[in-house]
Amino acid sequence: VIERYEVSGGRVIVYFRQIAGDRPVTFDYALRAQYPVRVKSPAATVYQYYEPALRDRTVPVELTVR
Repeated sequence: VIERYEVSGGRVIVYFRQIAGDRPVTFDYALRAQYPVRVKSPAATVYQYYEPALRDRTVPVELTVR
């Protein structure tokens, strides 16, 4: 369950109260494009709020918006 989120400086920060370590976290969201574009997303970083040394990153993803 998403506890809260922030939209700031072109990024979205999502806060979870708890994440089980034995299964992935997935959720759906929708965006509406103003212009067609082909971009590469930056890598996403996930870490424990009180233990930021425990972290992981995703690889960038190429997106095509029409």
